[in-house]
Amino acid sequence: MNDLRKDVLEFLKNRRDTKWYKNTGYLETKCPICDANSKKRHLSIKLIDNQPIAYKCFRASCNAGGILNRKFAKTLGLPEDLCQALEDESLKYHNYSTTPKYYSRKGDFLLGVIDTAVNDYFRDRTGKDIFEVQDKLRITTNITNWQKINNIRIKQLYPLVLWEERGDKFIYFFNSAYSTVHYRQINGDKRGRVTLVTGSTKEPIRHKPYFIEYNINKFDDENSVLVLAEGPFDIINTYLYLNPEPHGMYIAVGGMANMKSIIMEYTKYHYRAKVYIMSDDDVDISWYKRYLLPRIDQRISSLEIIYNTKAKDVGNIEDGIELKRIILKLFDPDVEKEYNGDD
Repeated sequence: MNDLRKDVLEFLKNRRDTKWYKNTGYLETKCPICDANSKKRHLSIKLIDNQPIAYKCFRASCNAGGILNRKFAKTLGLPEDLCQALEDESLKYHNYSTTPKYYSRKGDFLLGVIDTAVNDYFRDRTGKDIFEVQDKLRITTNITNWQKINNIRIKQLYPLVLWEERGDKFIYFFNSAYSTVHYRQINGDKRGRVTLVTGSTKEPIRHKPYFIEYNINKFDDENSVLVLAEGPFDIINTYLYLNPEPHGMYIAVGGMANMKSIIMEYTKYHYRAKVYIMSDDDVDISWYKRYLLPRIDQRISSLEIIYNTKAKDVGNIEDGIELKRIILKLFDPDVEKEYNGDD
């Protein structure tokens, strides 16, 4: 890490509530805009050499983001010399692409033998054995063995390898391009996402979220269906048991702040999609009404929010599932005929 990034890191670690993730190159700190009265840290700052020092707030109602310049550095309380250095640094990237291409899968990967303890954990949460869905859901249960059988070595996975050596057990979910992996510890609280492939300043890349396709070929015959939930287990159980339509794309958004951007991106290619959101119970319906719907209304044909009244979400079927559905935009076939140009 170069001196500027080190100085930013050290200052924030010493002066603010900050957590540094060395394996990913990101730090978390309290957002100066929205976290004044919050116990949580919602602001993420990327401190990776040869890439813009970018920041993003993951609170859905804030969603501040951009390249760290003098103006935002001041709100973080950084000293004037660092503010000026960050302004100079940001100017290097004024032509930085904000719409990099999605990374495409470069080959096939073996997923490996299934660990018994991890399989028991997965069965408790989903009612399924991993072998039934391993290929479809892109699951592995030991990242050390996964690298060995695929004859690869990825430095970003080194912390997970060390944890496995110490006896920690995890379940892993790859995105379709195998460029990111979500991990969750089954005998502890470690969880997160690791980026396995990085781009460059000249050729930045985007990573597809974790998703599951369900009878996707039917998109040619009916309105596209987009189903969203927070994390991998939420979207897996929604896919396995709660499919609102006979086809669709099921996406784990990885945080409410990503909800709008995922819908906007999806509807570039599937305009007027039907959207179903399996919501966590701590996201009030007013957020969907006041913030989300007005921003996506013209791009979708319907919007339904679904809560599980038995638990926080649907990530564990042992908690029970009882659904409460709230329709914020009702599908109107006559309106859709006009959009489709049908007589």
